[in-house]
Amino acid sequence: MKPMVVVLYEDSRVSGADFGPHQLVVALVADLLEEDTWKVAPLIDARTTNSNGNLIKMARDLETVAPGGQTVIAVPDEDKIRTALSLDKGACRRQVIEALTKGCDVPERLTIVLLERNVESIITALEPEARQLGLEQALFDDAIAKVRVARDRIFERASKPGYRQTRGNLLEALPCLGRLRDRILTALKDDRAT
Repeated sequence: MKPMVVVLYEDSRVSGADFGPHQLVVALVADLLEEDTWKVAPLIDARTTNSNGNLIKMARDLETVAPGGQTVIAVPDEDKIRTALSLDKGACRRQVIEALTKGCDVPERLTIVLLERNVESIITALEPEARQLGLEQALFDDAIAKVRVARDRIFERASKPGYRQTRGNLLEALPCLGRLRDRILTALKDDRAT
């Protein structure tokens, strides 16, 4: 089954379904669809770009990134994308989106969702749920310090079926994840309608 949506993340991890933040996003989509994550995951292709510069290049070259005509959702870290786009640090989100879309070969297929601050902000938002997730505080400390194994364990746990309420709390803490989930759902519905 070919993916219906491609999500570009600014991260140095290897692309694919095992990318922790993407596992969490798939779980958020599955929650709303009331489906198992294993059914939803093949529909959403995760690509990490290794830098904001690469994310910008890929977001402007959708014919190469998604030659099958899929919707592409770019998810830059809000804390650094303005600098990468040569924008003023006070530039509003609309200006960031306009600058990132400028030069895109197929702008109608590009959606942009700014990740509030960065991936560590997701870890920070999950930290109050440590007890519910059955995880120790030291793991969160390591994850904030960018220890990948710690990050992966937290994302993997938060993505499991038994933690839907934790994900609901996360959506309240980080509305950008709800926007990302909703954009993916819209793309999936649009693709199924055609």
